[in-house]
Amino acid sequence: MRVVDIGAMIGPWPLQKLEFETAAGLVEKMDHYGIDEAYAYSSYAARVSPLDGNYMLMEQLQGYEDRIHPCWVVVPTWDLETGGSLEEELKKYRVRLVRLLPSDHSFSPEPWVCGDLYEMLQRNGIPVLLNQTDVTAGQIHAICSAYPDLPVILTQCEYTQNRNIYKLLEKHPNFYLEIATYYIYDGLEDVARKFGAERMIFGSRMPFQEGAAALGMTLLADLTQEEKALILGGNADRLVKGEQA
Repeated sequence: MRVVDIGAMIGPWPLQKLEFETAAGLVEKMDHYGIDEAYAYSSYAARVSPLDGNYMLMEQLQGYEDRIHPCWVVVPTWDLETGGSLEEELKKYRVRLVRLLPSDHSFSPEPWVCGDLYEMLQRNGIPVLLNQTDVTAGQIHAICSAYPDLPVILTQCEYTQNRNIYKLLEKHPNFYLEIATYYIYDGLEDVARKFGAERMIFGSRMPFQEGAAALGMTLLADLTQEEKALILGGNADRLVKGEQA
């Protein structure tokens, strides 16, 4: 069964010793858990400079392109800050997945700030990752409503937000749930029953947690092999190629 991880990170983290910091370290863990490919972002892009960190990431991934793909951390003012075009940079480096960190980079994720960015990502079929800690359900609702062809993937999801998450899944076909921290009894099964396994995507959140957590949760879930295959790799493969269910 093919496994694709959309939630990995490369690089050091302030005040915390991580199990690995390099592409080689990530690949070693991927091999250990049987993860075929991963999309990774840069810790430097997350904590210091998205612009510099993304280019550092491309250097770090040299030699590992067949296993690790870039997930850039982007900001809505990229073009204004650089004088260049984020759209052209994403095409140049073949980036097919991006992450927004509004709290870390001091901007609102709402369409009045990020609208041009969302429109560009939608036009190019590039999914966007947003942490539950960074956005409200109302903001996600506004984004998904305004950009219905933009795949919006919510990460660091917790069961305490299920009532909001379920309504978002019900209302928006372009809303997806990354399962790295979705620890709840019968949680994957219930989402699959109500909304379809097509709405969940595997992420490990390595190196902050063990890749076995979400992987084991999926493999041991009371789901069909076809549903597990969608969650573990099929949905990610489909979305990063610009297609929706």
